[in-house]
Amino acid sequence: MRLAFYCILVLLAAIIDHACLSTWWFAPELSLALAAWAMVDGTEDGVVGRACLAGIARDLADPVGFGFHTVVLTGLGIAFLPLRRYLFRTRAAAWMVWAAVCLVVVRCVDGLLTGFGDITINHLLIVTLTTALTAVVCGWLFGGLPRRFRPVGVGGA
Repeated sequence: MRLAFYCILVLLAAIIDHACLSTWWFAPELSLALAAWAMVDGTEDGVVGRACLAGIARDLADPVGFGFHTVVLTGLGIAFLPLRRYLFRTRAAAWMVWAAVCLVVVRCVDGLLTGFGDITINHLLIVTLTTALTAVVCGWLFGGLPRRFRPVGVGGA
C-alpha cells in the first residue's frame, strides 16, 4: 500500500512538473524533491527502489526522457546508501542538502549530454533553492502523517 501511494504521489508530481511548472523559470522540481525526501527519510532497504520509481515517473511524464531520469536517479540512490549513516534523517537540513545535490547532479549530467542551453549559474542556484525548500515541504506534509499513511517507511534517526 505504501509503495502504491508513493508511486501515485511521485507520478502526480512529475506530471505537474511537466504540465504546469515547466513554463516557470524558477519552479522547483516537485518529483525530484519528493524523491530526495523519500531517499533520506525512508527506510534503508527501499532507497534505490524509491529512486528508481521516481525516475520512471519522470520518464513517463517527460516525452523525451528515454530512461535518462531512471538511470540518473537510480545512480543517486545507490550513491546515497553509504551516506545515510552520517545523516540525521528526520531533519530538514538533510532533506534540503540531498535535494540540492540531486538537482545539481541531474542538471549537470543532462547538460553534459544535451547541452546547457541558456542556463546560468544564477538560474541553477534559484531552482536548486526552490527544490530544496520543496523537499522540506514534502517532509513536513508526508513525514508528519501517521505511520500507516506515510508514503515511505520511517527510517529512524
